[in-house]
Amino acid sequence: MARRRKQPCLGLCVTMHFTSFILVIGMLAMAGSGASLAQEIDLSASQSKALGIETAAVSLASDSPEARRFTGQVMIPPGGSSPVTSPFDAVLIEMRVVPGMTVTAGTPVARLYSPDYEASRTDLETRRLAAAHMGEIARRAEQLGAMGLRSRQEVDEARHDAASAELELATLRRSLSIVRAGSGSGEFELTALRDGQVMQILVAPGQSVARAEPLVIFGSDDDYWLELPVPEALAANLAIGAQVDLSASDQTGEIVAMDPGINPATRSVNIYVDLPQGPAWRVGQLADAVFSFGASGSALSVPARAIVRFGPDTAVFVERAGGVERVFVEIVSQDRSISIVSGDLQPEDRVVVSGLAALKNLVEAG
Repeated sequence: MARRRKQPCLGLCVTMHFTSFILVIGMLAMAGSGASLAQEIDLSASQSKALGIETAAVSLASDSPEARRFTGQVMIPPGGSSPVTSPFDAVLIEMRVVPGMTVTAGTPVARLYSPDYEASRTDLETRRLAAAHMGEIARRAEQLGAMGLRSRQEVDEARHDAASAELELATLRRSLSIVRAGSGSGEFELTALRDGQVMQILVAPGQSVARAEPLVIFGSDDDYWLELPVPEALAANLAIGAQVDLSASDQTGEIVAMDPGINPATRSVNIYVDLPQGPAWRVGQLADAVFSFGASGSALSVPARAIVRFGPDTAVFVERAGGVERVFVEIVSQDRSISIVSGDLQPEDRVVVSGLAALKNLVEAG
């Protein structure tokens, strides 16, 4: 005789669980009713356990580390670097410098080949002759104008043509000012425009180089910045001109710029610190900076996860006899783990760090 299989009581079980859930919520709502104005919620030990409430101690801010360490990357400041570019489409034959090498203005940095180079030398001589010729015509026009043999318009046109020819010659000379003739036809050398250190080489021998494309980046060997991402809450307590301790040395840096925007992914603000001269800083080097965040005498330290937001306001739930109390606080500074706050708290208080969503719902439900 076949046994009858028991059917799962889906409808009855769902109804029972739902009814139990309503009873628990109703019990908690009754416990909190009439106390929302006082911002208190009466909870028994079993109710607190059911909500998963855990607490952590409040401490004086002086008992918490006020110095925060952040890691940043060494960079060249704006205006601190200059590229060496080719005036022609060319092919790089060889580099004459290596990264880290210090050179003076006029030092050859690269040897290249371009058929346009020979044409430019011819063009330079042609423009020089044209400028000299137009200048002579302008002088004769001025002499004839003084004798009344040329009109004012003719004299002005001659002057204009001479000035245009001089400008074209000066432009071509300026573009070729960093170029020296090479050993073979079409070969030329690029030279450094100023004294500096080779920071980066961007092209390898055998590669093509477009006109005005950088080959080498030069920078000062004693001017560096440190770019640091700092949490937005802590960055609000920093200002341009503030001193920063550097872990890599016994020296300090100075904040010279702060990004007005916030990185939406990391919720951080980029801080730029002018590094002191002396240490051998390298572009891309990771370095630590220590920021000191002073707090007022009434400031207290709580776990960052204890903070609950109610619209524009911030609060914590403080453990009381027979329940918890919502206490509004003002955040002085905050990072991922610790919040420095001021408000109606005492060092011996304990704040709720888990089960906050249920408590917030009870308060907002009234």
